[in-house]
Amino acid sequence: MQNQEFKEIVLKLISQDKVEEAIESCMDEFDSNSTHYEQIVIISSNLRKWRSDDRKGLKPANKDLNKIRVSIIELVNDFIVFNPEILETQQSDSYQQELFDTKRESKESEKTDYQSIIREKAKREYPNDFEMQKYVIDQQMNAYRKLKASRYDDIPKEIFESIRNKAKSEYPTDFEMQEYTEDKQVEAYREIQLKKPNDITQDIWEQIRLKARDEYPKDFEMQKYIEDKQVTSIRNLRQIRPNDVPDNIFKSILNKAVSEYPTDYEMQEYIINQQIKAYRELNK
Repeated sequence: MQNQEFKEIVLKLISQDKVEEAIESCMDEFDSNSTHYEQIVIISSNLRKWRSDDRKGLKPANKDLNKIRVSIIELVNDFIVFNPEILETQQSDSYQQELFDTKRESKESEKTDYQSIIREKAKREYPNDFEMQKYVIDQQMNAYRKLKASRYDDIPKEIFESIRNKAKSEYPTDFEMQEYTEDKQVEAYREIQLKKPNDITQDIWEQIRLKARDEYPKDFEMQKYIEDKQVTSIRNLRQIRPNDVPDNIFKSILNKAVSEYPTDYEMQEYIINQQIKAYRELNK
């Protein structure tokens, strides 16, 4: 697989919140004996822990999940550096000329703030690799232009401003990650404006929406994540009917879960499953 194609696949999976699949793609691409493979295994372990803590209601920080996403992207970039594609000889001269022209033009014209930020970022990340500097600059410039051109007629102005400010505050010198964050937030905002699921009552739906907004008032991606998890748990709860647990015992388990977490259906599901598991082990 070509390096650029590999990176685009990973970025697309991450943008779709398919982080586990992005990790699998990296494992398929990396040599199992390489340090890159060792690092992606560590990242995978961190993701599993984050998901586990989230399922248990421990409320792991959303920024930690974002760090995992960024770590994958940075690892892919590092992999590309150490596994460069072979350039054709005739391309080399044109590249060197292009690099020379770029340097000359930068000296002859005054740089704008964003150009300075991008060039400094490229130099800092790859101080001795002009090819990767150019690659980073191109990617960042493209992202900056997309950010400047982005318009969302269906997003209220104040919502869009909060999304953009969130992206800027999280990644002040990385326009590529700003664009990624902005796209994910806009996509999530649109999805949570859709009508409630048909199998969820209006009062329960409003309860779920309120919970998501209260926990992540400015993070629409996490609001969407919370809503999806709660709806899934409600559907799972409807299917829990253990034949090997007496009705009175099962009823007491249900009451315990509801009393401890009256508005958190994911935790209700977790508590019920854990109690059923413990009951079965005690009665083997």
